Amino acid sequence: MRRRVTTLCALLLLAATALAEEPAPAPSAARAMLDKGDVAFRSRDYAGATDLYKEAIALAEKHEESETLVEAPAMAARGHLTRGDAKSGRPFIERAGKLATDKQPRGWSRYLGVLGRFEWKDGDKPKATKTFERMYDYCVKHELHSRAVDAAHMVAITGTKEQQLAWAMKGIAAAEAGKLDGWLGPLWNNLGITYGEMGNQEKALDAYKKARVYHWKGTSEVPKLAADWAIGMTLRRLKRAKEAKAWLRPVLAWSERRLAEKPGKERGEWVGLALLELGLVAQQEGRTKDAQRDLERAKPLLEVVNLASWHPALWKELTGALSELAASSQARPPR
Repeated sequence: MRRRVTTLCALLLLAATALAEEPAPAPSAARAMLDKGDVAFRSRDYAGATDLYKEAIALAEKHEESETLVEAPAMAARGHLTRGDAKSGRPFIERAGKLATDKQPRGWSRYLGVLGRFEWKDGDKPKATKTFERMYDYCVKHELHSRAVDAAHMVAITGTKEQQLAWAMKGIAAAEAGKLDGWLGPLWNNLGITYGEMGNQEKALDAYKKARVYHWKGTSEVPKLAADWAIGMTLRRLKRAKEAKAWLRPVLAWSERRLAEKPGKERGEWVGLALLELGLVAQQEGRTKDAQRDLERAKPLLEVVNLASWHPALWKELTGALSELAASSQARPPR
């Protein structure tokens, strides 16, 4: 679930794309272009952001701005990585690494943040975790508060289960201390995911409810939709069917409205996820026809966004439930 950059991953990786920066002097042309790239990145215009970062590189080269010559290529690398093209991004992160020095806090911290993400995507979670821990300590020392929270957030993704819990709480404490509300939704959400994976659904539900408070302070629809879906999913796992339906039915109606307004597989994904949960609830309640109807509607919508690869456990629940329903239907005597 944490490996995929799509609408559902907004639930997991929204904070990781939040590039709130500490106050800085009036920007040069290169710095202004870098800042413009950050605005585009926060808006999830990753292709546009990458182009702006490359323009910032050219301006920084022209004016010999050494720190921007670390930050801009690091972020150009991240722009490629976020779009699933690590190969194109690697020359940029390598370039940043040759110039990065811990004497330049903004450049060094940005470099570590992107380097750790490359290590994570390369499948070396222990190495990535060490990089993010170094980043956290460095950012705390240099009072780069939002970047310290980003580092803690990433350890809560790449670390062991024990590290994930400890660093999720550390990140939440740091964000609360710094009044960085934009981070608190994703941080509480990731804690909910960790608790859910550990089988502690009660704590997961509490974390998701706290995440929802912050997601609903924002203006974007997808984090709000994801927050409500996560609560409904967890209530279903707790076998609290009536409460689960009270959350999931509005999510389905909302998702169907969004899909009708603008058809596409990403919006269809949310219809599929809502139908999946409602189908599993119906199965719990013994409403087999409703369950089969909803799950059969969900399956093609989730196949097209490759649910099986980025959330195999949820895909297994879907296919397993359909198999059980089919077997039950065959076992019933004809009327």
